[in-house]
Amino acid sequence: MSKFHLSFYAVIVYFSIASSYADMAIARRYMAEGNTKAAFKEYLLSAEEGHLQAQFLIAQMYQYGSGVDKDLREASKCYALAADRGFNKAQNNLATMYLSGRGIIQDTKMAAFWFEKAAVQGHVKSTANLADLYLNGDGIDEDYTKARELYLSAAQKGNTKAQNNLGFIYFEGKGVKKDYETAYMWFHIAAQKGSDEGEVNKFDMEEVISSDDKTSALKKASLWLRKYESSSDEN
Repeated sequence: MSKFHLSFYAVIVYFSIASSYADMAIARRYMAEGNTKAAFKEYLLSAEEGHLQAQFLIAQMYQYGSGVDKDLREASKCYALAADRGFNKAQNNLATMYLSGRGIIQDTKMAAFWFEKAAVQGHVKSTANLADLYLNGDGIDEDYTKARELYLSAAQKGNTKAQNNLGFIYFEGKGVKKDYETAYMWFHIAAQKGSDEGEVNKFDMEEVISSDDKTSALKKASLWLRKYESSSDEN
């Protein structure tokens, strides 16, 4: 009898999974056609059946009002469902909502908690966001060394905010000796990767950096960019 129940349960699970993936395929087709309302309904069916990505996508649609009325509170709830199940993008977005207090009560400690959960899984934006909190002591003990380590990890994966903020750390001497050469190097790297902020900071340094330090910084930046030229912030 126990074997029968186990087999029956396995069949139910199989068809539930198959159904949720079918709903996802239909939803993607509707999205491609620009029918966001129909897509939302199909994603919702998959989300209710436990499809993890569908729960995340439903949260996004609530957050931005795509296919459904914008509802930040409902978005935070849906992100929380996916975050609790380990979906790092949902963890990052939930943390961002906690940080801003939009759709949920502002709580920097919870923001730090979820950024760290996602960062441990290699989510690049969360790594940079967590570094911000360590740098400023928001929701977590201020730790310049930890911030620098996290920024470096994200910078190596192409995150331009992390690259720019590394420049800031060396320019201001946050936990390190002030180093205009290294600061300029990071600002230049961020600028080369498309950061407007990095470009502005690099320009502002022109008045304070020596020509020798600038030449050296550009050489180091060139070497660094060649080493990590294929890196890109994909999440």
